[in-house]
Amino acid sequence: MDTLRSEVKLERPSMALSVTAPSATGVDIALIHRLTNMNDINRILHETIAKERSIDSELDKLLSKRAELERSFLLLNTPTAEVLELVAADCEQLLSSVQGTAQLADHISSKVRTLDTVQGRVADTLSKIGLILERTNCINGVQAAMDSEDYESAAGYIATFLELEGRLSASSLHAADAGQAEAQRQMLMEAKVKLEEVVDRRFEEAAARRDNAAVLRFVKLYKPLARQADGLKRFTDYLQLQVGVAARAQYSSLSEQLEGLKKVDFSAALTGLFKELAVCLEEHSGLVRDTFGPQALLDVATGLQMECDNHGVRIIQRYLEARRVDKVVAEVRGARGGRRAAGGT
Repeated sequence: MDTLRSEVKLERPSMALSVTAPSATGVDIALIHRLTNMNDINRILHETIAKERSIDSELDKLLSKRAELERSFLLLNTPTAEVLELVAADCEQLLSSVQGTAQLADHISSKVRTLDTVQGRVADTLSKIGLILERTNCINGVQAAMDSEDYESAAGYIATFLELEGRLSASSLHAADAGQAEAQRQMLMEAKVKLEEVVDRRFEEAAARRDNAAVLRFVKLYKPLARQADGLKRFTDYLQLQVGVAARAQYSSLSEQLEGLKKVDFSAALTGLFKELAVCLEEHSGLVRDTFGPQALLDVATGLQMECDNHGVRIIQRYLEARRVDKVVAEVRGARGGRRAAGGT
């Protein structure tokens, strides 16, 4: 203890010399001079030693960065020309890489375009092959349907074949294919003519025997055969025939009533005639619209109206005869003329 105190006393003069200097350890030197307790002195000593070690550690860290700092200084001292050469070399390398990538992209794009062209040609060829197969199927189907008298199927095959002709022109085929297509077309046209003859004959036979179901069956075939105008005229004539038969029946009944001296309702006869027209038009309007188009309803209505007008004129003429309208009109005119003559005298 005495030795420590003597050391403290020996050091005190040197400490006193640096009272006014700033403390590197952050400890107040004036406070050290006033220390008298060994515990406090030891505590201050240990704090000072710890601070010294911390400072040494920071110095070591700073010294460890010496090599990096020296390299940075060397780079700063490197001439600008050398830096530009390095940059130019890097740019040339980048340009070479970009050009190679661009060439590769052009090559791939060319391959893709070629592949797309080939794919389009293959798809077009497959489509033509499919159309040719469909045409062949139509030819075989028409022949089989005609043999079995399945005229609806035959007309459907013919309509399909005619539609395919518009999609597959002979100019787009090779010489061999064009020759085959022409042969197929000739065969189908012959079948079409034969079917048209059958349809016309069967329609006329059904209309003559007033087989309404058969008439409706065959009139529907004029659409797939592309003969709507001819079919509409035939069907309108048939409907006029139906209305005419009903009108003649009413006229015969009217004549029988007149011969039997019974009371005859001429207005009812006319009403029945126009009712027959309306019922006939309403019953077949759907078929006419689907087979011949909406505008065909006007043509059918006009034809039926003309038929009704003809038979209506006959009923009115019979009314004039039965009621002796001409004689009554002549008597009225004569009476008026007599009164005028008497008034004049």
